[in-house]
Amino acid sequence: MSELETVDMSHIARQKEEAVVEREERTTTTTTETTTQTTEELNKALENQDLIPASLLIESQQEITSLRERITHLQRDLHDAQDFVFSLQPRQQTLTESEAITDFTSLCAAVEEWVDQKLGDALEDMTIATELRTKDIQNLMNLITAPGKLAFHTPMTDVDNIQAMILRYLTDCIFSQDFYCPLGKGEREFVTMIERAMRDLTPKRDTRTIRHWHIETYTALSSRPGFAGYATERMRDLTVDITALLLVFAPTIEHQKLAKSFFESIIKPASELARKMHLSFDEFTLQWSAYHDTHAAPDPGPDLGEFEKEKFAEYEFVDLSSRKTLREKPREDVQVRWMFDLSPRLVVKKLRADSWGEGKTLVRPRVLVSVTKAGLEKKDRVAAQEESNSNPTVLVWLEKRLRYEQKRQGSKPTGRFFGFG
Repeated sequence: MSELETVDMSHIARQKEEAVVEREERTTTTTTETTTQTTEELNKALENQDLIPASLLIESQQEITSLRERITHLQRDLHDAQDFVFSLQPRQQTLTESEAITDFTSLCAAVEEWVDQKLGDALEDMTIATELRTKDIQNLMNLITAPGKLAFHTPMTDVDNIQAMILRYLTDCIFSQDFYCPLGKGEREFVTMIERAMRDLTPKRDTRTIRHWHIETYTALSSRPGFAGYATERMRDLTVDITALLLVFAPTIEHQKLAKSFFESIIKPASELARKMHLSFDEFTLQWSAYHDTHAAPDPGPDLGEFEKEKFAEYEFVDLSSRKTLREKPREDVQVRWMFDLSPRLVVKKLRADSWGEGKTLVRPRVLVSVTKAGLEKKDRVAAQEESNSNPTVLVWLEKRLRYEQKRQGSKPTGRFFGFG
């Protein structure tokens, strides 16, 4: 349907809605006038009630009662019609689709640039901090997915794993929360209680009504005095936590300077984007692929040659060797293997009257892949196993260091980080 046709249909619908309201108003006015006229006639008749039969007086009184009930009914219909027209007016969105695309793409680029500038040299030279805490190494490893750990023995994957790790941290600690800066326990319980009660009301409240109440409530709570300072402190705490782990790859940078840089370059734009997403009437979410954290060693990721053309187009595949994006499905003589997710997809669901629309991908997920000639992949994997005693990446060295320390201390690895997991 063309844009002109859409505008015409919207105009026609609006005219019909206005006609309904106008007809209701006209009917109400007419009925009111009729009632007034009947009342006046009755009053005159009462002045000469000796000339009016009692049956006529009773009939007139019944007519007045009926007309008054009709007025009440019409006024209620008019109010409902006005509410319906008002509900069709567009609510102000805190985030449009184009803005979401721009902001999320910029955030991913900021993460790549920050890792390259602050940690790139140390990762390339394989120089790390000398003082390491087992707890920090464990938290770092918990942020890396199983597919990411499979790539530890593959050279040139350290930077990719660190970038993906940072985006996972942002997703888990900010974007996937109910609100970008979690409210206090009492406030959360209050909002949850009200929303649950609204769903049980009779007549039932539709999805649009509940969503609007939710957004307006969170907007009000986040606008109260002191919340901005509270949110800033929360974001600074997240910054300190993650940069304490990344210090291992920045042996020449002070923690305070690294944290300040991370806060300004990554945390601030991430929290601002999440705030707009969480206060939008439409639902914006970040979603990792189905293979994000599923397969574990020694099983490799899926073979892209088995993907249908449509499914292949749902992702942005980045070749490990050339760093180029694959534009089409690989030929039969080329083996393309999924390594690990680099960034999640950005999805939006439109708010309807009493439901959500289908999810629409605004930004495709980026995935790192290895490209080899068919038949050589198994040989390469065997060679990698034979070289497992070497340290082709910094992360594989840290993993070995962690296992050594855990064995020495008699501790076991955990699957959680910073209270999330």
